[in-house]
Amino acid sequence: FCMPVLILMSRPSKRNYFTVTFMAMAIIFGHWLDFYIMTMPGPLGANWQLNWYELGIFAGFAGLLMFLVYTTLSKASLVPANHPLLKEAILHESP
Repeated sequence: FCMPVLILMSRPSKRNYFTVTFMAMAIIFGHWLDFYIMTMPGPLGANWQLNWYELGIFAGFAGLLMFLVYTTLSKASLVPANHPLLKEAILHESP
């Protein structure tokens, strides 16, 4: 949890698409791993291990989430229509 916070503290790293995407994936994977480590030793006992099908289930749910988000976003208009300050907002550069 500390690494994404420390990496994303500076303004240039928050504006880098690759850095933000990588940190988001790291946080989601870390959250999943945290829940996995908390819940799986109970049903499986002391000799539990991370198997390929559990990673496949995680990848399947992540793929389903990305598919649903991308298809929903592709149907919506992401640029506001008839906004009076649209051109100025597109050309805006912050320091």
